[in-house]
Amino acid sequence: MATTSRDFEFDRIEAFVKKHGATVLALQFPAHLLGEAPAVATALAARLGAAPEIYVLGDPVPRGAVDCVGAAHVDADALVKCGADCLTPPPDGAPPTLFVRGPAAAVDVAGVARHIEELLIEEGPVLLLVAPEHADFGGALAAELEPRVGPCAASSLPAHVYDEAGPSSPFVVAGLGTDCADEADFRRRRVAFVGAAGPLRDAVALRAAACACFV
Repeated sequence: MATTSRDFEFDRIEAFVKKHGATVLALQFPAHLLGEAPAVATALAARLGAAPEIYVLGDPVPRGAVDCVGAAHVDADALVKCGADCLTPPPDGAPPTLFVRGPAAAVDVAGVARHIEELLIEEGPVLLLVAPEHADFGGALAAELEPRVGPCAASSLPAHVYDEAGPSSPFVVAGLGTDCADEADFRRRRVAFVGAAGPLRDAVALRAAACACFV
């Protein structure tokens, strides 16, 4: 995997560091991105200069949330959470936290659209609930599906991922923003969850009247 400043949103990280006047920055990576960590830290340090001091943390558990304990051990006054496998809001007492999803995986949008079309056999508008790791192609997938299945909308990432000025959604399902007006509007949709098996998929399945789940 080639590390680029675009993949890890160096512009956002630089603005975040300046905003909070960070002197010690923790970069937290999930296991599958730890191999990128040295290159990311080195490139970021070259861009930011002498301050802040940068430390690399690994997720304490798979799909780990913000590691407040690890950040405290290095006296971090700001933290960047890399990877989209867990976007749980930081707990009370966490240092200022920025979420950076990292490189997007290549996805066969047309192939996924065909699969959803086969699974959605009922009538009605479609809502795609897209796991954070696949959020980059949610809009493209909705556009590909609409001619096949009718009106289709994709979810958005949790609002806290976008910082204070991020978009908000009128109705949230399992932490994902939607364009639904209310619970009744949500339940009249044909729902397709795009993501791997796990707690997020289970939470969606419990809420949706008709749910097509797949990786």
